[in-house]
Amino acid sequence: MTTSPIETAICYEDRDNFFSVILKKNSVTLTEEEMLAITKFEIQYAGVYYDSDTYPDAFDRDNVNGTLTVRPYELGLTVGSDKVELIIYDAGDYSHGLLWDQIKLKMKGDAVI
Repeated sequence: MTTSPIETAICYEDRDNFFSVILKKNSVTLTEEEMLAITKFEIQYAGVYYDSDTYPDAFDRDNVNGTLTVRPYELGLTVGSDKVELIIYDAGDYSHGLLWDQIKLKMKGDAVI
């Protein structure tokens, strides 16, 4: 689990954009083996839970680099701002879920081009 300060991600409603999280344990990026052990990712945003089983297109893992990419557009998130709690599950230690990280997510309206 990472203990870094809460970062802020900015995404735009109705745009195909994303934010990524490097998953770390004791300040070391998870190995490919550790990433493969994760059975499900879940985020909680504005009191609603969204998981990778229900929304597979919204969660993209890079096992080699220990990275999770989340696409809020695929979840239907609208304009607003709240803390995102990232929860992971695996078949061993965290079968009931573990709060892994927290990020502040700002969903904005039209992107200025």
